Amino acid sequence: RFQRRYPELLGALQLAVPQVSAATRLGYRVQAVPLDQATATRLCEALATEKTGCLVVPR
Repeated sequence: RFQRRYPELLGALQLAVPQVSAATRLGYRVQAVPLDQATATRLCEALATEKTGCLVVPR
């Protein structure tokens, strides 16, 4: 669903969607791989303009 919402940003990326839980809530974390640091940062900045949270996690 996330790729369909932002096809111009995520369309060509391989996404992993692990399920995560925090306290009493269940959610999903979307991971786009493989990206270098600069590309990941630009992607997060673009998603931020769409009011979507993003965090670059180095491998």
